Amino acid sequence: MQGGAPGALLTLDISSSMTGWCVYKDGSYKKSGTLQGADAKRPGTERIIAMADSITGRLEVEAPDIIVIEDTYARSGFNSSKLLDRIHGAVIYRAAFEGIPVSYIAIPTWRAACGFPSTFALKKSGIKSCSKEYKRLSIRLASEITGYTITDDNEADAICIGAAWLIRSFPEDGRLDYIKEAAGNG
Repeated sequence: MQGGAPGALLTLDISSSMTGWCVYKDGSYKKSGTLQGADAKRPGTERIIAMADSITGRLEVEAPDIIVIEDTYARSGFNSSKLLDRIHGAVIYRAAFEGIPVSYIAIPTWRAACGFPSTFALKKSGIKSCSKEYKRLSIRLASEITGYTITDDNEADAICIGAAWLIRSFPEDGRLDYIKEAAGNG
């Protein structure tokens, strides 16, 4: 990719039970997947440690030049937000220790960059479950970017987060069509 896209970009859609991840290399999609955390019935501390270990293990494998994480906001409840914030803290600490910069992208920001309609527009069009519609849109776009069928919305979101970050960071060559073409799927 022209314009200075990072060598290895690792994107994360973090949750305490399942985290989606994706790697873009020089602006092109390379690979993605999910990381399993501890069972949701386990105590919070165990869940934090399990997911933080899974994510930091992925950092070691991928050795990214930059990490982009979906930003959190208190929408899912106080306890869930606390767990997410603590997992984020562990990931940021490890990234800082390794000298890897971390960037955040808000949910509405990455969705807009990917061309998804706003929640207001979805509701106005009669969509009853915006969450289900966003999952459908994310899976569809991620499948287009990768060239294979993505079925997990966590993985799909991580793929879309990476595409959106590239689009916003490198507008001269980070267009969505370019990302699809670079992956051989445009």
